[in-house]
Amino acid sequence: DYEVAAEDGTILVNGDGEFDASAASPFCILASGMAEVMGQDGMSVLPNPTTGVVEVVLAGWNAEGYQVLDLSGRILLQERTQPAWGRKAIRLDGLAEGCYVLIAEGQGRRAVERIVLQY
Repeated sequence: DYEVAAEDGTILVNGDGEFDASAASPFCILASGMAEVMGQDGMSVLPNPTTGVVEVVLAGWNAEGYQVLDLSGRILLQERTQPAWGRKAIRLDGLAEGCYVLIAEGQGRRAVERIVLQY
């Protein structure tokens, strides 16, 4: 058996591991309106949550591309760029509200950050 609860004790998802029918319960973990500091991977994504455009800042390295994925791992946006960049604005137009994953790669490095999109 499993259970995911919010800080206030509200049950978000639970189950017993048996699947005889499918059901979806969308939720997002740890969305916050506070500015996030540079991650250990050297990437900062601001603002987060966002209403459509995020500024990606890399510290000490440059990326040659990025991908935006949904929580099931499906690639929704991607771009390979030359020259490499250390700062880039990424538009999330056309995506539904929710949680996404941003992956930036370059110079043998990879950084991953969660993005929350709220209209």
